[in-house]
Amino acid sequence: MRKVSVVIPVYNDKAPLQKLLEHLGNALDRQLMELVVVDGGSTDGVDAIIPAPVKLLRTDRACRAVQLNAGAEVGTGEILYFLHADCLPPLTFVKDINRAMDAGYMVGCFRLKLMPGNLLLNINSFLSRFRTMFSGGGDQSLYLPKSVFEEIGGYNETFCVMEDFELVHRLMPLYGYHILPKDIQASARKYSENSYFRVNKANYLAFQLYKKKVPPQVIREQYNSLLRRN
Repeated sequence: MRKVSVVIPVYNDKAPLQKLLEHLGNALDRQLMELVVVDGGSTDGVDAIIPAPVKLLRTDRACRAVQLNAGAEVGTGEILYFLHADCLPPLTFVKDINRAMDAGYMVGCFRLKLMPGNLLLNINSFLSRFRTMFSGGGDQSLYLPKSVFEEIGGYNETFCVMEDFELVHRLMPLYGYHILPKDIQASARKYSENSYFRVNKANYLAFQLYKKKVPPQVIREQYNSLLRRN
């Protein structure tokens, strides 16, 4: 099997990152897993929880596109796997991704499971198994060969938001986009801090602005204006 470089961007994500690192410590095929944490300037002491085998990089700004590109550059695996700090992939993800690529599915993600769930959130989770306008979000993670990532030019660093969708939409016509039939657990905190309808309204607005090629900075301002953050 191929080695997988897991790239995790963080910015004041100490608590979820600690949970993720503990989770990944129980993953299967750990000998084929490389962890790269890319910090965008955290002030919560995240350094203290990162064990020696994990590579720690720092960027001069908290921008996921910049952080993910930096992590991909130092990753030594044949496969890159981009993962948010508050998401827990299946413990079998190394084997799952390798098998998908052996079957010809070179680019893809996992189904989303929002936690803790409820009736409405379970609907969102169920829909994540299908390709829709919302496919390609970072919470579902993203795997692809490092060679393909380099060939396509990586993340567009002018995108301070929607960077994950922008990359996936460039990849789809060339390599397709496969959704693996296992769940990645993602935090539903944003929904609890706001409401199901407020978050979905913000997401829909962001997509409409993105489709109209509105500058990412404007999309981020409009998106943040609709959401409360504790």
